[in-house]
Amino acid sequence: MITTILVIMGTMALTTHFIGVHTVLGAFVAGVLIGESPILSSTSTSSCAASSSLFFMPVFFGIAGLSTDLTVLRIRNSR
Repeated sequence: MITTILVIMGTMALTTHFIGVHTVLGAFVAGVLIGESPILSSTSTSSCAASSSLFFMPVFFGIAGLSTDLTVLRIRNSR
């Protein structure tokens, strides 16, 4: 079950990457669609949520922090 979910999310992420949209958007849309599916039971949903919050959230925020450009916050002189 987890493998199938990861393959769907990877496929959606690659699709959005190739059409020029941010890659995370495809994985997010796949997660929303899979989360609303009646096939998933509450136990599989809770175990998937626990594993994603332990692994994927720190990875996402780490990558987002490393790609942040703080030079745009520099105050410019008006001269």
